[in-house]
Amino acid sequence: MKIVKIAKHCCIRVQKEALPLLAKGYDVHLITERIPRFGDYYKTVMQYFTPAQMYQSIKAHSDADIFHVHNEPSWFVTMVKELFPDKPVVLDVHDSLLGRLDAGCEGVRISVDERNNFVLADAHVFVSESLKRVCQKDFGLEQPSAVLPSYVPARFYCFDAWRWLGGVVYEGRIDLPEKIERNASVRFFSYCDYTDMAEALTNEGIGFYFYAGQKENEDFQAHYGDTATYKGGYVFEDMIRRVARHDWGLVGNIENHPAWNVALPNKLFEYMAAGIPVVVFNASECAEFVKEHGVGIVVRSVKEFKERWKEKRKCRENVIKKRRQFAMENHISRVEDLYRELV
Repeated sequence: MKIVKIAKHCCIRVQKEALPLLAKGYDVHLITERIPRFGDYYKTVMQYFTPAQMYQSIKAHSDADIFHVHNEPSWFVTMVKELFPDKPVVLDVHDSLLGRLDAGCEGVRISVDERNNFVLADAHVFVSESLKRVCQKDFGLEQPSAVLPSYVPARFYCFDAWRWLGGVVYEGRIDLPEKIERNASVRFFSYCDYTDMAEALTNEGIGFYFYAGQKENEDFQAHYGDTATYKGGYVFEDMIRRVARHDWGLVGNIENHPAWNVALPNKLFEYMAAGIPVVVFNASECAEFVKEHGVGIVVRSVKEFKERWKEKRKCRENVIKKRRQFAMENHISRVEDLYRELV
């Protein structure tokens, strides 16, 4: 079966799904604006810079069995359907504006890009049950679907971290508050502002470290000062080894935000791959997962987190006992079943 993946940013979730499919013998190709880590594993990679180049790249794969589009954005679905109306298109919904804002909130919650392409796709893959529910309800989706969280392939599991640093670690997107305020169109990214969290952790004597791929190194250092330590960004497998040097992995934020309540983010499973337990603040779907499997704790405040710090030993034991069952190889069949249903 020939699978053509299309993704603009081509984040690590794309590779998490592609690598197990390639290992099982699928003929997987990639069209992307950004050449990703592990791009050399695909059968072919086409890089585009303009919509016209994207159009020609899709056209070159007229023999594809499935086009698998990864958002954001989602408009690639329309382009494939314009070229090949009868080719099945799977839309992998990494994120949605529907999950970032509650109904009635100020800001763009329903975009043309999402509304049109979510409806046009032949099937969907969602990262969580909560995101699936809100998208299906608000857009009236009835297509076949699967829920596949962003599990980590077992090849990346860490056993050999070196220098211990301790404290709590956060890996992923972080935005400076002044950047969010400057750009009204991305105010919903307030859930990525960790200013208050850093101050609260510092006040309780808990070291806070974060790994982020953004390039605002000096700005981060100036903003966080003595409340957090910015460790920079690293390639995927190296980042997991560095995260493994800490005591806890952080999911959620000190303030409640709708985006965290529909998320099962990459970082949750990357902390487990690193072999560290998870602490969850105000992130309901993650909280359910962590409580069900005993791989971390769910807290309401930094003070409670400090009081329960010693639970990390038992939680880490559970991470090591259970993480293998959440390797992507053990769940990629959900996507395979969807493919078989469409062709």
